[in-house]
Amino acid sequence: MMEAFFADHSWIGSDAKQYSPNVYIVDNRTPFISVQLHYSFRDAISDVRVDMGQPDSVAYLPLPAGARPAAGTDGQLVVVNVDSGEEWGLNGGSVGAGSTWSAGGAYRYSIRNSGVPPEGFSQRGAGIGQLAGIVRACEVERGFIGHAVTLAYDFPCSPETCAKNGWPAFIPPFTKTDGKGYSRYDIPEGARLAIRPEITHQQIVDACSGVIGCIVWATNMQEYGGFIVDKSGHPKTYAEGDATAHWDPKIWSKNMLEDIPPEWYVVIDWNFASTKKVE
Repeated sequence: MMEAFFADHSWIGSDAKQYSPNVYIVDNRTPFISVQLHYSFRDAISDVRVDMGQPDSVAYLPLPAGARPAAGTDGQLVVVNVDSGEEWGLNGGSVGAGSTWSAGGAYRYSIRNSGVPPEGFSQRGAGIGQLAGIVRACEVERGFIGHAVTLAYDFPCSPETCAKNGWPAFIPPFTKTDGKGYSRYDIPEGARLAIRPEITHQQIVDACSGVIGCIVWATNMQEYGGFIVDKSGHPKTYAEGDATAHWDPKIWSKNMLEDIPPEWYVVIDWNFASTKKVE
């Protein structure tokens, strides 16, 4: 499966300058701005059901002055209200003349919810919001991430390809997939990858050439791992967009993980819950 993951590219990238959501922190005083949607608004604040808005409607999001979606066609943006716990996000976002906003779709969720919205939520390939699993600059600065990260690669398996191996099309608790992989061992979305536990800290430091972001990320992959949640043009991990994280390129860069050997990575057996006690 890892050979399929690295079939076209031998390393995992993380370009925070594009295709990574910018993250804005707001409070109840932040004004709501109208956003013209091409598709629809999904409200999953209850964490039980998704209430769908109408296509081509207008949504109102708390957007601070100067906020901008990420560069790249995905145009992601996340807003977190620290007073209410609401997480707002959009994709395909753009800002036109007169600071008028438009987006492909938008959603509302809560940072106090489970992290996996109910079925019908389609912001990312595996059915989660933009914030889940994002590596933030403050986490790297403190020296540990402390949660599973999110990953993507070229060809997560299509439902048909997964079925040929007797695998689920996606791994619960994730609720969907946008995978189109046809290679026999392409991996389902929702699968968890990790770095082998026998790899020593010094080996990680050496492979990372001392780059702190790489060391923190690789060490975190040994303890928490990372979930495949999307398809992309290259194996990647998601970090907060550079417009809000202001990454120091000496700490986090798109190619900092390129010398981590592919054979260090493994796929965790999804038939066993991570909390299951193994005798």
